[in-house]
Amino acid sequence: MKHPGTEVRRLCVAVTATGSGIAQTVIDGLRACTFPVRIIGFERNGRAKGLFECDAAHRLPSASDPAYQERLTSFCREEGVDLLIPGSDNELPKIAEVAAELEQGGCRVLASSPECIRICQDKYALHEYLVAQDAPFFPTWLASDVVLQPGDIQYPAIIKPRWGSGSVGVQILATASDWDTVKLQNTMNRLDEYVVQQLGRPSAWTDETWERVLAERSLQSQDQLVVQLFFADSGELIGRMSWLATLKSGVVMAIEVIEEPEIWRAVEPVQRAISSLGIRGPLNIQGIWAGENTQFFELNPRFSGSTGVRALLGYREVEAAVRHFGLNESAEAVENILGTPRQWVGLRQMSERIVPKAWVHTFETTGSLSYPLPLQRILVVGGSGFLGQEVIRELLSSYPYAEIVVPVRDRAQMDSQWEDRSGWDRVSLVDWGEIEALSPSIMADALVHLAAVRPPVQETSSSLFVENLRLTQIAIRAAQRLSIPLFVFVSSHAVYEGEPPPWTENTPLRPQSAYAYAKVACEELVRQLPQLGIRYALLRMGSLYGLAERIQWERVANRFAARAAKGLVLTVYGDGHQMIDLVHVSDGARAVCSVLQGPDTAWSSVYNITSGAPIEIMKLAKLCRDIADEIKGLAVPIELKQLDVPISPRSFVSCSQLARDILGWSPQIPLRVGLEEIMRHIWKEQGSSER
Repeated sequence: MKHPGTEVRRLCVAVTATGSGIAQTVIDGLRACTFPVRIIGFERNGRAKGLFECDAAHRLPSASDPAYQERLTSFCREEGVDLLIPGSDNELPKIAEVAAELEQGGCRVLASSPECIRICQDKYALHEYLVAQDAPFFPTWLASDVVLQPGDIQYPAIIKPRWGSGSVGVQILATASDWDTVKLQNTMNRLDEYVVQQLGRPSAWTDETWERVLAERSLQSQDQLVVQLFFADSGELIGRMSWLATLKSGVVMAIEVIEEPEIWRAVEPVQRAISSLGIRGPLNIQGIWAGENTQFFELNPRFSGSTGVRALLGYREVEAAVRHFGLNESAEAVENILGTPRQWVGLRQMSERIVPKAWVHTFETTGSLSYPLPLQRILVVGGSGFLGQEVIRELLSSYPYAEIVVPVRDRAQMDSQWEDRSGWDRVSLVDWGEIEALSPSIMADALVHLAAVRPPVQETSSSLFVENLRLTQIAIRAAQRLSIPLFVFVSSHAVYEGEPPPWTENTPLRPQSAYAYAKVACEELVRQLPQLGIRYALLRMGSLYGLAERIQWERVANRFAARAAKGLVLTVYGDGHQMIDLVHVSDGARAVCSVLQGPDTAWSSVYNITSGAPIEIMKLAKLCRDIADEIKGLAVPIELKQLDVPISPRSFVSCSQLARDILGWSPQIPLRVGLEEIMRHIWKEQGSSER
């Protein structure tokens, strides 16, 4: 099993108007890409949901602001943007005007030519252009012309803004007399901003539905025909999809794929006409499905609000755009990710999320949002364990104002261990059942998942695998349910154990034990989090050791140090040449904080967290013996006993250079210091008991 390497530079994609429905579905598509993508958001409103689903963000003024284009190009240069995707209609013309300048600087722009955008956005100009090209477009007139002679057109008709999209400002005119109402609502000058189109009747509508539309003067929410085309950089068509949409207030709520020859016969002259205007990337076409009489009434050279649900159906338009325009993959290479299976119905609903007030305040006061973000509450799952308690200690030190929430099964035990320690007043213990029940009372800015079971705690391989998977599912459901944006998962470098060391993050995963298989399965679950708008980091820890609360004495380094401190025999199984890469538990805890305090490039990545200085098991035993002898001056040397028994000859050796480069993390506690600390603790306890 091999995953994209974290050493590959992530493509940088910027999305404008991150608060729009279009931009948010584009961001979802970027998160779902099967390769690393760094997302930069441009937004004016500090309370836009999509803003907080990007890796970094900057305040961009409205498109009507004279400074818009200068700020946009400046931010793209500053962030090293490779591909810019517009997220709103009103920005398209402005972005198209500076596309050449941006592309000279290395930033591709997913926008069609200014002429193409101008014609598509002006419904009257679009009608004039397409009709001249023999394309099936509904008859369209300027409202200011029709109002003078309302009886000259065919009814029913629909009046709508000349520029714009969706159902904003739409009104049905059943008869010429309805113009009296229109006149009352609009001055003659404003009517210049509206067009009138003949109202089409979908084939699926019954007479009853049609009569209700005319009587109520309101559009029905079903049976709008929508076609999405995708054009290569060359203008070649490389993807297409058609569906019937159910809308509510202009927002698509459900789509059902429809493939009919009449649709593509109607689309062909539209496609031919628009190709000559310099179209590239996505084109959204809206119309009425009526068999041979199928016609269209609107074209939008951009992604649409249904982009995300269509990706679930197989039409992965955003990924195709990034691959073709961002990674320069050929048109032929991306055609296969623009599929349209018919056996599914796509359903949509608005999504929600919560974000810390501090994040909103940061953006509103500074005009930008980047990592590390201020964290006010951190949820630590597995915080009562060996590594967990060290992580709590490190978090309390690194975040002096943050609250640490820890689900526990034994409150009394944690209270007794921590009640007199600094920062304990900022630790909130909650019952483990609350995290399993996903209680809304547990809300956090980040989740650190440490909970796991290791052999020999679980006697059977199957129970160990299932329990680790269950614990990870609980943590993931909590992150999803509570909209926790950051997720740190502590894995193990045992996932590589079937491959020859040394291991890097690009080493194929080859688990050999039930524990390692469980970690691989859990990692796969965590890797899906970006589709939920959650960033993750996987920390593959080396063999943890060191003095800490809930110290695990069965770990080889801890066991050798303890036995050496007591003058007991140190037993080595096998030849003792197996290598082990040890990392002190406090260094492991610092690695967790290093991710939380790292740059946006730290996320959706994997890191080996090890010492980088492996040691043979036999040499580890000798080191423990020598430390004890040097400090205590033992009268009788500690015996080293070697048992020739069948044992795995595997060595565990990892490279942690990526953590050093990206996170700025490196181990701080030398092995000898960590082992000596354990021994001195035991000698101190022995002295206390003797007194």
